[in-house]
Amino acid sequence: NRPPNIVRPTLNAFFGAGSVLGILTLAFSGWLLVNDLIAAIVLLPAMFIGIIIAERFKKLSSLWLSRILLFLSGLASLMLVLRGFNAAL
Repeated sequence: NRPPNIVRPTLNAFFGAGSVLGILTLAFSGWLLVNDLIAAIVLLPAMFIGIIIAERFKKLSSLWLSRILLFLSGLASLMLVLRGFNAAL
C-alpha cells in the first residue's frame, strides 16, 4: 500500500541487487555457465527498457499498482508451479 514513487525504486533495487548477487553466487559456486552469462547479457537491455517504461506509470494510483503487482506475482507463481509439474512428468 505504498505510493508508486516509493515502490518502483525499491523493486528496482531489490531485483537489480538480486540479479547481481545471483550471478556472483553462481560464479563463486562454480555453477556459472556461458549460457547464463549470455542470458544475462541478452536480458540486460530489457531491464533498461523496463526502467524507461516504468516512468509512464509514475502517476498510477497505489490501488492499481498493487493490483498489477499481485497479478504479475500470481502469474509468476503459477508459471513456477506448472514448470514444477512439467519437470515431475
